[in-house]
Amino acid sequence: MGEPNSDGEYSIGGWPAIIPIIFEFTWIVGLKQLFDATIGNLIAGLKLISLNSVNSELIFGQSIKRHLMDIIDMAFFGVIGIIVILNTKKSA
Repeated sequence: MGEPNSDGEYSIGGWPAIIPIIFEFTWIVGLKQLFDATIGNLIAGLKLISLNSVNSELIFGQSIKRHLMDIIDMAFFGVIGIIVILNTKKSA
């Protein structure tokens, strides 16, 4: 996929470069809405819950907001996420 560059590798740019990002985002958020978990969570026996909703189900908007922050969290190798988790009231 992409076009060969001067290094003999393939590069992709412009709108086609966004397709994998959209696919991954849709895949993760969609799985969470359908199964209340991602594949890794299902394997580990974890279920996502909301602390804000009445029936504790994860709301679509919450999932979107959480994964928009993944970009920042991944840029710092998860350190920001760990700091936030450790500083919450519900942290064990």
